[in-house]
Amino acid sequence: MKLHKLNASLLLLVTIFASLIIYVPQACSQGNNDVLIEPAEPSTQGVFPYTAAVGQIVMINITINNAVNIYGYNFTIYWSNINIVEYQDCRFSPFLKEPYTYSIKIFGGKFTVYAKSQAPANPVSGSGVLVTLFFNTTRTGSSIIDFDAANCWLIRQDGSQFHPSSFKRGKLVVTDTLISVEPQVLSGSVNETVIANVTVYKVTNLYAIEFNLSWDPNILSLLQVNYKVPWAFKFEVKNQTSLGSYLLAVSALYPSSPYSGDWVFVNLKFNVIKVGLTMIKFAYSKLGDSSSSPIVHAEKNAVFSNVKLVVGFNPSVIADASLVSGATFPVNVTIFEAANLKSFQISVS
Repeated sequence: MKLHKLNASLLLLVTIFASLIIYVPQACSQGNNDVLIEPAEPSTQGVFPYTAAVGQIVMINITINNAVNIYGYNFTIYWSNINIVEYQDCRFSPFLKEPYTYSIKIFGGKFTVYAKSQAPANPVSGSGVLVTLFFNTTRTGSSIIDFDAANCWLIRQDGSQFHPSSFKRGKLVVTDTLISVEPQVLSGSVNETVIANVTVYKVTNLYAIEFNLSWDPNILSLLQVNYKVPWAFKFEVKNQTSLGSYLLAVSALYPSSPYSGDWVFVNLKFNVIKVGLTMIKFAYSKLGDSSSSPIVHAEKNAVFSNVKLVVGFNPSVIADASLVSGATFPVNVTIFEAANLKSFQISVS
């Protein structure tokens, strides 16, 4: 008797990076083709830069606007304070026409990304993300993320190179102060009740809070909401629910003292309507101190999912004494309870 055991697993698609040495020729400037780093450094006074909490993964995009006949690119970026992040991964977006080659080099705190189409691909025009770099935030602080303009150029189909028309740098702030939906991962069966809290951590001199939460009302229905403030006297500006959202705006009143520390502001009770996946996320959030100045903080959203994805074989075990080496037999591969599945890859061993 011969026993054949079959195993299957869904695999995430990963990018394999090649290591290429980039030759740097002279380049000239040309119109259009503006490049920027996202999250961008705010150009308006009083607007905070993108803020993350320690331990969060942040995505840094290199984006091009108004590209004209681009066949490839080479960009070098650097952090003014690399100590607040740690590089994790890189993903090249399908902006260029395939086939194309790509690489990333990291040296001395600088990150050089390179990609170039190959025949029979045609040049591309338009706007889009070229590449995304993933970093883990490691400590509090702030950093400018800028282009090393002398080592940045775009490539034409004939191989000639030219500088983009303009560069816009990015900025990141890492802080311990955050507002969070907890737990970050929720699940429950249809008709069950799930509970989420909104908590502020490591805040100093807090005197007012405002936020708007949203979720998919087709999956979760808000049954009840309760909030509590850390001040003896309060002024409630807004406390309202609507389909798929909740808005709270409340401040302390004199003679209340500002609050410092951690505080659970809101408790939300949901009913699970159907199988699905939805974020419970901040549309926006604001924290203010006793002098009416905004408090820099990060946000952490939550995700609810009761999707059960199972990959199975039928039959799962084959025990047939008549099977010999080289014999063939049919096996069905089935995905059960999928929801909003766009693509998959299965490896059988």
